[in-house]
Amino acid sequence: MQETRVQADLREQGAQADFERSLRAEEFAAGVRVWEQVSVREEELRQKASPFKLPVQDIHVIAKSVTHDGAIPALILAPFLDRLRGSVGIDVCRQLWWRAQEKADWTESLVGLSGHMRPVSDLDLDIELIRAALDPLPFVLIHGDVESDHVQIRIVGLGVMPQRAVSTAGHGEPVASPAVSICGTFPRPNGPAGSHLAGDMIDTVLACAGALGEVFHLVRSRRLPRLHTRVPEWLQPGVTAMIIGGYGIAMENAKWDVEIVKGLQDLVSSMPEQDEYGLRRKADELLNDVMQDIVMRGLEG
Repeated sequence: MQETRVQADLREQGAQADFERSLRAEEFAAGVRVWEQVSVREEELRQKASPFKLPVQDIHVIAKSVTHDGAIPALILAPFLDRLRGSVGIDVCRQLWWRAQEKADWTESLVGLSGHMRPVSDLDLDIELIRAALDPLPFVLIHGDVESDHVQIRIVGLGVMPQRAVSTAGHGEPVASPAVSICGTFPRPNGPAGSHLAGDMIDTVLACAGALGEVFHLVRSRRLPRLHTRVPEWLQPGVTAMIIGGYGIAMENAKWDVEIVKGLQDLVSSMPEQDEYGLRRKADELLNDVMQDIVMRGLEG
């Protein structure tokens, strides 16, 4: 009789243990399901907020391959937002892309990384997300908005003007530089093709992007610019001034390269004597400042 009670107690204890294990298993499974739902939701929100169509890790791998691990900046064309219709205005982006193919020598200092972007709608927030996704790879981004009577365009360069700090100048190791932003507003033509920009406006945008790429290679590999010999005469002063100004920003805290400065002097000499905006005069003034800086640093050394 006593043995029967012992066996019954053991069976009851076994059943209780089985019940507790089953309960813990269900609680664990429920926790896993909640974690999966939260993770999926977080990833959905992250992807929804991302300016890229693909996951960030995929974009970084693609960008690293395309830019040869940062040896050449990426040129990114983002779809334009049509504020009037509340939709994506793709016409301007397509125009820029086709023109970039036609004028490939203007942007030879950059490599295309288009087709992976959503419209840049949150401006600086999206720029930071793009920077974080591509870091430390350099890139030039073109994006903007199509308004009722004009088109707003913004060109953002990150990592294209690496500044060399005094402490690393001797080693030639570039350090991170701030974003370079160029903004412009162009009138939107009337008629059925109202979102189409004139060819000279598109050429201006591409020339600005190409000039940022030229500065990158000028600083990184001492390759003198060639863009000014390829663009139309009316664009040459602006391109030249941008390249010289960009070199000045990039080398702000470093020793100037005398040979490069001589090359830039020749570049200024090729500019028209007179231009509407006085760009040659401004370029001359900048180079004079550069030469004075070289002299002063020579005296200090």
